[in-house]
Amino acid sequence: MNELTGLPSATIHRHLGMTGDDDTSHLEDYLDADFIIVDEFSMVDTWLANQLFSNISSNSKILIVGDSDQLPSVSPGQVLADLLHIPLIPQTRLEKIYRQSEESTIVTLASQIRQGILPADFTQKKADRSYFEIASGHIPATIEKILGAALRSGIPARDIQVLAPMYRGTAGIDAVNQLMQDLLNPPQKDQLSFEAPQCHYRKGDKVIHLVNDAEINVFNGDLGAITDLIPGKYTESKQDEIVIDFDGNEVSYPRNEWYKIRLAYAMSIHKSQGSEFPVVILPITSASRRMLERNLIYTAITRAKSKLILLGELQAFDYATQHIGTARKTYLIERFSDLLENVEEKQPAVSETATSSASEQSYILTEENWTSIPAMIGITDADLKEIFGK
Repeated sequence: MNELTGLPSATIHRHLGMTGDDDTSHLEDYLDADFIIVDEFSMVDTWLANQLFSNISSNSKILIVGDSDQLPSVSPGQVLADLLHIPLIPQTRLEKIYRQSEESTIVTLASQIRQGILPADFTQKKADRSYFEIASGHIPATIEKILGAALRSGIPARDIQVLAPMYRGTAGIDAVNQLMQDLLNPPQKDQLSFEAPQCHYRKGDKVIHLVNDAEINVFNGDLGAITDLIPGKYTESKQDEIVIDFDGNEVSYPRNEWYKIRLAYAMSIHKSQGSEFPVVILPITSASRRMLERNLIYTAITRAKSKLILLGELQAFDYATQHIGTARKTYLIERFSDLLENVEEKQPAVSETATSSASEQSYILTEENWTSIPAMIGITDADLKEIFGK
């Protein structure tokens, strides 16, 4: 968001002063903003939404952006999906895709899966996606071959991301992480490494942060690289420490905080939400059947910017596409029902052809004021011509 808008941005947790140990906001006043944009709102659960809205003044405006067809929040609620069913709240569906090119078949595939359709050409090779029918036990070897071919073609290792539904199993995240670490960052003679419960950490390893840590400005899902390993005899904590660089933010993790990180050559689809990668490798088999749902596959596919490589069993992809999953029981829509009735009862009768001059004046954009209104900054005449077709 910083790069796209040039405006200051941070996570909800950061703005509300919430830490990993305390999920309650302690702000003494409302957020200091007239216009607030919240992206990836499908990831926001009921509690976090409550904390956010409780800290926004009624004088502020909020723009919620998200894709309700992606995975809902890990914690209770489906706030975005529910809000979209409340007619009182204005909404706009964005149709133009910017992550992939206009010719991308990844976009077409994602759209069809979102509608519950596994297309007839799913297994056919396309310019930007491929499918390989592979049994679960052979997926690691296949990933090794694909990885080698990608590197030989000049694709940087950092651009390649494996996404998977489960941690365990021969095609699970843990096994694939071990494989890819050995391929991309193999152990060197006399190289220092630290043993952890699930792996050995080495300098250069790709890792993911697993919790929200507002105090150090690192959050759940952030990706980084290990830049140093420091033995305990050289640290103030007297513990082995791992130093990780998160886009210029270097953080040290003593051994008792290693539960916050893990290798990220392969990562869960849930953790990938909100991110994008040039090349995505997606292994799906019946071994992870209990996890397979349409929004899971849709989310994974839409993470790919340029190349999507699908591995596994066609029947597993088909099952995931057809399986909507268990509906969450939420009551957000019902809580708006009385409000909607009151609004309809109090709505004044207004002529279809006439409005009051005072009301009209407050909504008129002029040459003098149009660039000063926050919501209009960055919108050009060309943008408006495209919207209205004139």
